[in-house]
Amino acid sequence: MIPKSSELNISHLLHRALQKLTRPVAESQRRLLLVVNITYLVLAAEYILTEWFSTGQAVPVQVLWYVYVLVGVTNAISLVYTYVNMSPSQSRNILGFTIAFKTTNKFEQRLRWASLIAIMMMSFCFMIGLGNPSNDTLLTDFGLGHSLIVLVAMLLGREASFIWFSIVLGILVYTTFMEKGYSYQYNYLTSAESTRYETALAKGEKWAVNRQELLKRQHMNSPKASRYFNMWVCFIVVAYLSAYFFTDSAKKMTEVVPDVEADMKVALEEARRQDLKSALLKEEALKTELKNLKAQINPHFLFNTLNYFYMKSSEYSDELASSILMLSDIMQYSVRDNVDRVNLDEEIKHMRHFIELLQLRNNNRLCIDFSVEGPVDQIQVLPFLFIGLLENAFKHGNMLNPEKPLIITIEATPPYLKFFTCNQKNLKKRVSSTLIGLNNTRRRLDLTYRNYSFDINQDEESFCIDLSVNTNDLQDGLASQIEI
Repeated sequence: MIPKSSELNISHLLHRALQKLTRPVAESQRRLLLVVNITYLVLAAEYILTEWFSTGQAVPVQVLWYVYVLVGVTNAISLVYTYVNMSPSQSRNILGFTIAFKTTNKFEQRLRWASLIAIMMMSFCFMIGLGNPSNDTLLTDFGLGHSLIVLVAMLLGREASFIWFSIVLGILVYTTFMEKGYSYQYNYLTSAESTRYETALAKGEKWAVNRQELLKRQHMNSPKASRYFNMWVCFIVVAYLSAYFFTDSAKKMTEVVPDVEADMKVALEEARRQDLKSALLKEEALKTELKNLKAQINPHFLFNTLNYFYMKSSEYSDELASSILMLSDIMQYSVRDNVDRVNLDEEIKHMRHFIELLQLRNNNRLCIDFSVEGPVDQIQVLPFLFIGLLENAFKHGNMLNPEKPLIITIEATPPYLKFFTCNQKNLKKRVSSTLIGLNNTRRRLDLTYRNYSFDINQDEESFCIDLSVNTNDLQDGLASQIEI
C-alpha cells in the first residue's frame, strides 16, 4: 500500500518542478522591473526639473507633486528590494555593517503592484491633461499609457492589463468625443492662443487667414483629433493583444503543474485502492488456505475415528459395521479435492449407500422406486449433484406410503442425461425450507453446463424435480472452479 508520505513527496517534487519552470520567467520579470524602476525614477525627476527651469515651479498643480513623490518612493524601494532579491547573496555591507535582507514572494508582489500603480497614476494624470498648458494631451501623453499596457501584463498579469487597457481606451474616447470633439483641429498652440486663432479665422482677420494659407502652401495643415484617435486606438489595441498572447504561454505553463498534480493524486488514490484490494485478497487467500488445511485435518481425524468404530462394531453387528463403512465412504466421496466431475455410476453407488443408511434409520420402512437406465459408466457428472437432490426429498417428503413412494429415475443416453425425482410432501411434519440447497445446485449447473433444464413442479401433495443436461456442453474454463 502506498503511504501518505508518497503523495506528499510527489506534491513536493511537482512544486519544485513548477519553480524550475517559472524561475526564468520570474528572473526576467525582476530584470524588467529593475529597468522600469530606474526609468521612472529618472523620468519623474526629469519632469520636475524641466518644469522648474521652464516655469520656476516644480509642478504646475499640487496633485502632481504627490504623484511624483509616490512614484519616487515606491520605485526606489522596489529598486533596492528587487536588486537584493536578484543577488546570489541576500546580505550587504553598508558602512561597515553586514545587513541581511529576508525576501518573500508576497512582499515582492506588493512592492511590484505599488510601483506600477504609482506609475499608472502618473500616466492617468498626463492623459487627462492635468497641468499640461499646451492642450496637446491627445498627441503626446497617451504614449506613456500605451506603453504601460504591455508592462502591466508582463509584471502584474493579464487581468490587471485588461483593466488598464480599459482605462486608457476610456480616457481616449472621452478626450476625443466629449472634451475635444472628433473633428477638433490642433494648432500647436496653448488653449488661449488656439481660441484666439480660431475666432480670428471665423471673423476673416488677415493675420489668421495669412497664417493658414502659409501652412497650406508648406503642406503643414494642423492635424485633427480624429487622426490621433484612430492612431492611438490601433496602438492601444495592438499593445493589449500583444501582451495578452505573450503572457498566454507563461500562464499555461503555470497551469499545467496543478493539473498534473491533480492527476497524480487521482492515480495515487487509485493505486492505494488497488494495493488495499490486493492486500485484502491475499489475506482472504491465506484464510482460505488455512481453512482448507484445517478441513483436511478434520476429515482425516473423522475417518480414523469411523474406521475404529467399524472395526469395533464388526465384532458385535455386521449391519452396524456395514452402515459405518457406507457412512465413511459417503463422507470421503463428499470431501474429495480437485475433482470436477465423476462417473455417473460412482454417483449412483453413493446414492444407494445414502438410501441404505436412511432405510437403516427408518427400519427399512421407506418406500422408494429407484430405476437406472442406460450406460451410466460413459457419462460424467458433478460429484454429489444427485445426492443433494435426494437429501432434499428425504428432508421434506413422506416415504412411508406404499401407494406414493419416492420415485427416482435416471436415464443415460450419452452425452444426454435425465434425472427425475418426485415425492409426496410430509404434511404432518413440515420443515421450513430456505431453498439454499436447490439454489446451490442450480448455481453449480450454471457454472458447469451451457445446455441444461432444471424444472421444479409442486402442488399441495407432491414435489417433483426434472433435470435434463447435455454433459458434454461445458462452460469454457469454468468447470475447474466448481466447489462442492
